[in-house]
Amino acid sequence: MAPPPVQVTINSKKYAIPILNGDMDNIFIQMEANKEEMNRSRQRLNDAKAEYEANCNQLLLMYIQQTGQYPE
Repeated sequence: MAPPPVQVTINSKKYAIPILNGDMDNIFIQMEANKEEMNRSRQRLNDAKAEYEANCNQLLLMYIQQTGQYPE
């Protein structure tokens, strides 16, 4: 039994591409690895953004605590 077609989107167009041979299967495996790496990178970016925002808030709070006012 053949594997189900791979769903891909290229330039906003969706395609269902059947896997016909081992070479295509190898490309699909690489695509899955790429997706996993993108997800890990996205998570690292989200974590860095959250840390940056926390540091911004901490800096503002420290300034207000030390001066009693908001910066201009």
